[in-house]
Amino acid sequence: MLSASTPGNSEENPTPIPEPRSLVRDAIAANVRRERLSQGRTLRELADSARISAALLSQIEHGNANPTLDVLTRIAHTLRLPFTDLTSSITRAPRVLRAGEGPRWVDRTNGQVTVDVFSSERKSHFVVSNAYLPANTTASPTSHGAGTTEYVYVIAGYVTVTCDDWSETLMPGDAIEFAGESIHTYEAGTDAVELMIIVAFADGSGHELDESEHSAVQPFPHLSATQDPS
Repeated sequence: MLSASTPGNSEENPTPIPEPRSLVRDAIAANVRRERLSQGRTLRELADSARISAALLSQIEHGNANPTLDVLTRIAHTLRLPFTDLTSSITRAPRVLRAGEGPRWVDRTNGQVTVDVFSSERKSHFVVSNAYLPANTTASPTSHGAGTTEYVYVIAGYVTVTCDDWSETLMPGDAIEFAGESIHTYEAGTDAVELMIIVAFADGSGHELDESEHSAVQPFPHLSATQDPS
């Protein structure tokens, strides 16, 4: 157990605490960029729609601006987001389930084994993808909009999932659950990766996704739909 007088953390050199205003700027920056990318908009397109300059929007996304309430309201309206979603921080940590973990159910009559991975009691519509990533390849950063949850099960290969403030390396049989609204990416190791990915939405509407919505939830958006992983 460390005492309060641990060297390097004395009262003369306290650990700096971010100012609340800085935390809000960082949250706005991350939320605007994440939602813009998830909707497939360029910086210029969003700026024009919100009637602000692209230079100001760029500063906002980098946390270097103090936008007025009017500017933030226009951005939120253009992105079709509640105003509070612009200033909220995503703090939910990922849940990792390693191969062999999880409740096991065994049928004694035929030897069938079922292992529970993740479950949720909320009503939601979802997209299930069987995704492939070539060896030594990093997927383009992506996010899937506010309130989404992403579930990933590794079928083959080693993959590193990296988000805003965490990174997890998974092997075959591992699984992970995290906030799909966070900007994240996948990086394959020396072998090709095969994943089962589920993106679940929070509104429970259950409507069928149109072409633009479906493209927004693709795990590897830089790969063409006609590419053959083999």
